[in-house]
Amino acid sequence: MDLAPPPDLVSTGTADQSPFEAEATLAELPAPSILRIKTAGDFAQGAALGFGYVQLASSSLLAAAPAESGPLLLEITLTRPEQAAALAEDHPDWFVHGATGPELRFLSDDDHTVDWWDQEITSFQRAGIAGFYARQAHLTPPAIWRRLITAAEERRPETLFIAEVFGATPEQAEGLADAGFSFATVSSCYWDFAGGWLNADAARSTRIAPAIALAGPFDLPGESPDSVRRALRFAASFSAGWIMEAGFAQGPGFDLADEVRALNTLRREHAALGLPETAKLRSSPGSNIALLARGNFITVVNASLDAPASIATAAFLPALGFSKLHPVGESSTPLTPSDSLTLAPGETRFYEAASAEPILLSPPKLDTSAPRIAIEAITPQVDDGRFPVRRIVGDLSARDRVIASLEVMPDESAPGASA
Repeated sequence: MDLAPPPDLVSTGTADQSPFEAEATLAELPAPSILRIKTAGDFAQGAALGFGYVQLASSSLLAAAPAESGPLLLEITLTRPEQAAALAEDHPDWFVHGATGPELRFLSDDDHTVDWWDQEITSFQRAGIAGFYARQAHLTPPAIWRRLITAAEERRPETLFIAEVFGATPEQAEGLADAGFSFATVSSCYWDFAGGWLNADAARSTRIAPAIALAGPFDLPGESPDSVRRALRFAASFSAGWIMEAGFAQGPGFDLADEVRALNTLRREHAALGLPETAKLRSSPGSNIALLARGNFITVVNASLDAPASIATAAFLPALGFSKLHPVGESSTPLTPSDSLTLAPGETRFYEAASAEPILLSPPKLDTSAPRIAIEAITPQVDDGRFPVRRIVGDLSARDRVIASLEVMPDESAPGASA
């Protein structure tokens, strides 16, 4: 088999540029929204729902891609290429026995198998593929990815590589940190909106690259309108990018296409949703209401699909460091510490947080001839007043209540003071 690489493919914006990649680049779409499709009939949904990319589950779909479908991504699994059967006939020594069957071997980053994949990626780039979704990326040595990604970006610098790292250990994720991936998946689609592991998982993935969230695990349909709507709103607001599989927003008796379009519009218009950081879980594990903050963009979610949930705003505003919450896309009155919040089963709301305006007072005018007093024995004190005594605003529990006391007496040494 001839493994010589094809001619150089560095993008110049000339005739060698495909109609797909000409429409968008990484610089233009720093926070990608991606529709995953498994059939040719789903291509039209990409633009109709406002997605920036269409992700192909199989390379067989490439031939059916219309020019107006937008930039295309392709799923690849290095250890199990689509042509594995034919490749095994030509090169049986390239395969080893894996945990679930034959797998392509990688002895080093200059192995013949890596040369073969470099040629495949080059061919896909020439065919119009703008990026690659790497299935089980953590199961391939980082050096292999580093070589393939570097070569692909030399041909076309805007090429995306997304690392799927579900189930990766911290050590495996750390190994991919300098492999060159554009984005890495987080396990947020498996979160139950109450567990305490979300922040740690996001930190693991973002060691590799900015995170990308899935609305739901691939090939699993949504269970109900409420669960699907919650999954869509959470995934679209959680991280730098998001992926939805075609058909996920539809089910028996419901179609949430309008919700998907609105979410993609919101992502384009709200600056906080273009940030590379993921949202941080601010509520305690097991809370009925999950509270997440991403810059000043706040997501509030009812963890239950069966019962409403309520919370006093004063219980969480201090933890966010803000004084009020303005509903995103609504003209209703903002939430303040004196309000309470009730969410329907599975309901997810978006808010934009605002800091308290500073209280500015004119400097006092001192009358130096006025009688003076002394203030002593102030309690409570920490280290004789070296540190302030702190409590959380709005926490009215008896355990944390503070009773302050002091002694006031006239300064008898002041002029005109009486005994």
